[in-house]
Amino acid sequence: MDWKTIIRSYSINSRPRKEVEFNWFRRQSSIESAIISATEAKNERGKQYSHQRRIDKNAIREAKTILLENADDIKKSKSFHHLWLLIRDLIKPISGIR
Repeated sequence: MDWKTIIRSYSINSRPRKEVEFNWFRRQSSIESAIISATEAKNERGKQYSHQRRIDKNAIREAKTILLENADDIKKSKSFHHLWLLIRDLIKPISGIR
C-alpha cells in the first residue's frame, strides 16, 4: 500500500471519528474541565475510550491531580510540541502510565 492510499483510507475511515473526539475536548468550558476529561479518557457520553481501559485507576487519579496542579503552565503552552513535552515530563514518574 502506498502513502496516498493510506492517507485516503485514514481520511475516509478514521478522521471523522477523530474530529468528533477533538471537538469534544475543544468544547470544554475550562482548562481544568479539559484536563479532567482527558485524564479520565471519557467521551461526550461519559464512556471511557476503549484504548484507555487498561490504565490503572490509581495512575489516572495521580495524573489528574498532577495535571490539575499544573493547569496554569499547561494553559500557557504556545505549541502542541511544548504541551506534549510538559505533560510527558509531569506524568513520567507515574507508574502505570507511559
